[in-house]
Amino acid sequence: MGSNKNLDLIINELTIVQKLWNHIKRCNLVFHSYLSLQYVKINPVDMEDEVKTLRKQLMDIKGVDRKSNTFMGINEDIKKWATFMPLLNELKDPSMLVEDGRHWAKVKTLVKKEFSVDDNLVI
Repeated sequence: MGSNKNLDLIINELTIVQKLWNHIKRCNLVFHSYLSLQYVKINPVDMEDEVKTLRKQLMDIKGVDRKSNTFMGINEDIKKWATFMPLLNELKDPSMLVEDGRHWAKVKTLVKKEFSVDDNLVI
């Protein structure tokens, strides 16, 4: 009878780990899709909601070891995206486009990269 109990524990642990890895795969697909979006097609508000949903889904995985490197790694990735989304929303704000271009000039200086801005389109 003890071996059946051990087998059940192993199956349960495997199920939890599989849920975690499936969620990581889903997160990575979402994040990769964000990186391939053109600036004009980015909707940071929807993206922020999606990141919040991914975080909630991660936290809803019952029984996962939250101190494991795997859990902490994807949790950190989600936190980074959650931090970035409000910043992206600020960049998309129409107030960034002023006649003298000072806001985007400051961004260019900070990122040490030259690019042009045209009608809220960064090229």
